Amino acid sequence: MNQLVTIKKNDVFTDSMVIAKGTGNAHESVFALIRKYENDFRELGSIEYSDYLKSDKLKTKGTKVDLNEPQASYLITLLRNNDIVRKFKLELVKEFFRMRQFILERQTAEWQQSRLIGKQIRKDETDVILDKLIPLAESQGSNN
Repeated sequence: MNQLVTIKKNDVFTDSMVIAKGTGNAHESVFALIRKYENDFRELGSIEYSDYLKSDKLKTKGTKVDLNEPQASYLITLLRNNDIVRKFKLELVKEFFRMRQFILERQTAEWQQSRLIGKQIRKDETDVILDKLIPLAESQGSNN
């Protein structure tokens, strides 16, 4: 399965397309549920609509909805259970939990220190490329 949950500004999100694909429902049906209960969804957070390309051949656009964790949880409770939906619900819950753990881990001093060390190593590697490899390539006649 593709990425179910994404991180944006230290929060976790999914969207109506991911839920539709994961549950085997038509996106139009999932989107209609969101529109029908829009006030309920707004109680759980702001609703952000975004366009996506529905058909590469026809170049038609559709609208999907970004959903925070409470909104996604509410939406999946509105869907009828079958084996596909039940398995997807479990995977989505596990993925939200995994991403939340990742966000918490990123905030630890150990992770921050590791990140700083990684940045310094990358800077050192880039400096070597700029100072040694590029001049060497140019001296051997490379124009790229």
